[in-house]
Amino acid sequence: MEPTYLTLTPTLSAFIEAAKIHELNPYRYLAEYNIDPKKASTNERNLPLVDLIKLLNRACDELGSYTFVLTFVEQYEWDRFDAKVLALVQQDNLYTLTLVFNALLKEQGSGPELALAKQGRIASYHIKLPILSNTDNTVYKLVILVMWNAVMSKVSKGNWQPKKFLVSGTNNNRSCKNFSIYDTPVSFDQNLNAIEFDSSLLFKKLSMKVDKNKEMVKTYSEILGNVTTDSLTQSTIKMIIYSGDVSIEHVASILGTNPRMLQLKLKKLNTNFSKILASTRIILAKEQLQSTSYKINEIACHLAFNSSEAFVRFFKIHESVTPLHWRKYH
Repeated sequence: MEPTYLTLTPTLSAFIEAAKIHELNPYRYLAEYNIDPKKASTNERNLPLVDLIKLLNRACDELGSYTFVLTFVEQYEWDRFDAKVLALVQQDNLYTLTLVFNALLKEQGSGPELALAKQGRIASYHIKLPILSNTDNTVYKLVILVMWNAVMSKVSKGNWQPKKFLVSGTNNNRSCKNFSIYDTPVSFDQNLNAIEFDSSLLFKKLSMKVDKNKEMVKTYSEILGNVTTDSLTQSTIKMIIYSGDVSIEHVASILGTNPRMLQLKLKKLNTNFSKILASTRIILAKEQLQSTSYKINEIACHLAFNSSEAFVRFFKIHESVTPLHWRKYH
């Protein structure tokens, strides 16, 4: 059974305001999908994500363009809700920031998950989104990309200059031949949802001007503190696996420890790094085999294997069948 993903009700208020800016009638759209407009004045997480996507699609269809997405995100004022998390980034880098956001998103059951990758001078944020059956969620992919672009603009001391946005969606006959997000081109019909940027930013300290309420910072810094070491290790592996380096040394450095201490902590939980790496790879492999058309060599690369043969051997050891055989029956 497909899980139900929920989002915050203030998104309805943002939708209404964005529609008015574009001289559309938002209440007609709300009525079409039996959504109570009074929800817009509340601040709860009980709006089905599919309902928001339907509204966004309806508005974009009316305009014949995805420009509505940009207006919607501007009206949402996302930083009003996320400032508590962003207050943490005074001394952190992109790895820590991403871990915190992933932990928060998981806690909220929001669906999205972020991963970092690096190839030479180009780094990219891969954004994994929930699979929603019978729903074209291209608009939602764009919303998340625009929102994360806004986050990076705030925390990168003016150094944030994305090179390209990649979207695994279609233009749906909407006028987006030259569609861009604040002057950065968007490429549709890709195999992933990502933002490409200069890899030098991975190693820079982040900074953002926010009111540093001590209690606020303490509460959100404990998000990671409340996550068990094995779960945090798995989250870190999922975040960096696209970079190709899933060594214990790399993972330990991101978690602010060393390989020996990390192994000792995992041992107390009756596990070890190798087991967590293997189980994480199996989980991600099955997701990609089932929900994408990636070739075996592409999945092998995504999961940081040296070759497709190594990936096939690994998968067969753990699942007793080849990846292609598993895909055929799932």
